[in-house]
Amino acid sequence: MKWKEPTFGPTPLLRSLMAANARRKAQSFDLEAEQKQLKLVYPEWAKEWLQKYKEAWYIAEASGDKEGMRKAKELADGLRDKLREMEKIPPWAQEQMQKQTVRWMEANEDGNVRAMKAAAEAGKGIREKLEMIDRIKKTSPQDAERLNDLTAKWYAANDKGIVDGKDMSNKPEFVKGAKENYSKEAQAIMSKYSLPKQNPVVPPVIGGTDVVKPPPSPSSDAMSFSYINKDGKRTDVKWTISNEEFEDYTALTQKQITEILNKKNPGLVKRGFDTAIYNYSQKIKINPKVMLATLGQEQGWCKNGNYDKAFGVGPGGEPGSFADGGIAAAAKTYLKWFNKGKEMEPSIATMVVNQDLNGKETKAVFGNKADTWKSNHPQYVAFMKKGIEIKPVNAAMYAKLKYTPWIDFPPQNSHPLEDWQAFFRSF
Repeated sequence: MKWKEPTFGPTPLLRSLMAANARRKAQSFDLEAEQKQLKLVYPEWAKEWLQKYKEAWYIAEASGDKEGMRKAKELADGLRDKLREMEKIPPWAQEQMQKQTVRWMEANEDGNVRAMKAAAEAGKGIREKLEMIDRIKKTSPQDAERLNDLTAKWYAANDKGIVDGKDMSNKPEFVKGAKENYSKEAQAIMSKYSLPKQNPVVPPVIGGTDVVKPPPSPSSDAMSFSYINKDGKRTDVKWTISNEEFEDYTALTQKQITEILNKKNPGLVKRGFDTAIYNYSQKIKINPKVMLATLGQEQGWCKNGNYDKAFGVGPGGEPGSFADGGIAAAAKTYLKWFNKGKEMEPSIATMVVNQDLNGKETKAVFGNKADTWKSNHPQYVAFMKKGIEIKPVNAAMYAKLKYTPWIDFPPQNSHPLEDWQAFFRSF
């Protein structure tokens, strides 16, 4: 059978041409006619985002990416729904809702889940304030109008330093005092009515730590596991990857994945691994870091040229269904076992891993010198014959151990599960 170089989608030149054509289509799209048809008014800031989503849709259409088309349409429809909502609320609420909507869309574009959640919570807070004003209006239109005015003034002071129509941004203490007075009067009005408890107004933090998604803290004992290592010593390990993080398919953007792989091995990008990892992660909803960590662990970023075995080759180095680089097979395998693990939670069955009963794993490392290594290390042969009993702490750990059933691998003096987690945490 003649060897054929695997392909992973459009070439960089074709992708560039597709993007340029999609951009032209998006820019020429008649948004004015669409507004009339939908009976909506598109502000300038919204038009820019709608064109972005149009462009994304056209690119996905050109490449046959139905999931990408669906996602672009959902984003555009969501923005239109937000515009309809804004038409019915007071000016101060429109301004704040616009701010949080843009903040959410920017965070979504960057794959920053934390900032997306913060923007969504801020939007929820605005709606709660409006609902509270509407409740009061049923009893006292005057109090409702005053509370609406105070809320508008608070935001004007907080965002722009404007106090009662005057720019006082150069006097921060004065602005602070005005905000406190607005809040006190608002609280006095609300105290007259039986209302759900309101959280205090806290201005959203934009930038700084809000644009950095930190890894979850591995402080919980429930995320710890222990085993007896190859030298007979008890080893305690922290597993820091939660199920939620394992499923966080927005953890990295396409651009970030490309940058990571370019640094590790440009040949991966040349062959389209970056787009394939991103697309499969989006399609089956798993964190792209899962795929990247596996790519780094299994073949060292394919610097050895083994692109056809990029995501593992099966027991003992014998190629399995990974002729295309293994992206599809690897992603589906992880998802299969992750879902199985979730079915078994909260008590996942104990597994026996770390076994090399027929010696194939050892032979894959040492080749024809495997027998010599085994004769020099009989204790390690016995260790790999017995295996290790381990109870996975969650579905994420279960999926990884089903994919790579090794914790302590004497032939390479490595710790595959911990090493993979370190790869995952490095991105």
